[in-house]
Amino acid sequence: MDGIGYTDTEGYVSDLIKTIVNKVVEEKGTDYISSVLVTGSFGRGEPTFEITAEGVLMLKSDIEIALVYDKMVDKKRVLDMKERVENQFSEALELMPFQKRRLVKAQNHNYAFVEPKYKTLFTYDVYNGSYTAWGEDYISKRSVKLEEVDIYEAKRIVANRIGELICYHEHGNNVSEDDYRKQWKGKVLLAIVSAWLVCHGLYVSSYHGQYEQIIKARKEVEAYFGTAFIEEYQKVFRFLRENGESYNIKEENLRRYVSDIDRLFKEKNIKRSKVNCLSKVVRSWIKYLKTKSNYGLNFEDGILQDLIDCYVEESPKIYDVSKIWLKVLYY
Repeated sequence: MDGIGYTDTEGYVSDLIKTIVNKVVEEKGTDYISSVLVTGSFGRGEPTFEITAEGVLMLKSDIEIALVYDKMVDKKRVLDMKERVENQFSEALELMPFQKRRLVKAQNHNYAFVEPKYKTLFTYDVYNGSYTAWGEDYISKRSVKLEEVDIYEAKRIVANRIGELICYHEHGNNVSEDDYRKQWKGKVLLAIVSAWLVCHGLYVSSYHGQYEQIIKARKEVEAYFGTAFIEEYQKVFRFLRENGESYNIKEENLRRYVSDIDRLFKEKNIKRSKVNCLSKVVRSWIKYLKTKSNYGLNFEDGILQDLIDCYVEESPKIYDVSKIWLKVLYY
């Protein structure tokens, strides 16, 4: 479906989620799916729209939906249904298979064996920025606190956004290369804000909530990043989160902000992830060995730190590093 005929975003979003659930039901997904969970910007209630010259609502955000299934169910069956449903929508719909155990035990990944002491930022967001659209409401039975989140997630989110910026991930057909780069540079800045909030114990799942937190801490933020930071952040925020005027942050400014947040990572000695489960580690090691790279045992931090360093230093090596990152850590 699309935004034609809709004059308000709430009505469009409500009907869109209902339609997605109905398609899952039609494909007999509910025979083996116990819950449909709305996550991401839709789960937080803050998807981004553009209103065209014709007055039509155009969705700019991805729609992230978790399909919760029991570990005894054939995952291929879930993946086949996922593909059939996604193909019926023009919107950027991503249906994510979640094992029920993952939600019941607040695990960070499918196929984990034990409940982890530390959580990923994504796990935190699932429990604090999602809602159940159909089926059993698992997330209301658990809570995940910010104190449980591995602080390494701050470094991971910044480096990952840099990798995505360099790789021009999922370049849209209706977006010029220039506009696309503006968007991803803006996303790097938003990641820097999220990382700063994580490091200071102030992170919230909502982008608008993060904005409020940064404005409250304005003096401390500007003391660290410089007096121009808040103004640039506000312009980027309006551009990406409120359909405001397009804004192109200067590369030299963004590099300086990345350098500043990396200084914070070093001050807090953020060097190693505490959240990777055994299955994820094994898969990453297999992919890493195929690249014949020389980052050592703590190769994840080596790759992510290299992305940060190369971006700050404007090193052409970043293109090779981003290819390694894409093969080993992204997929």
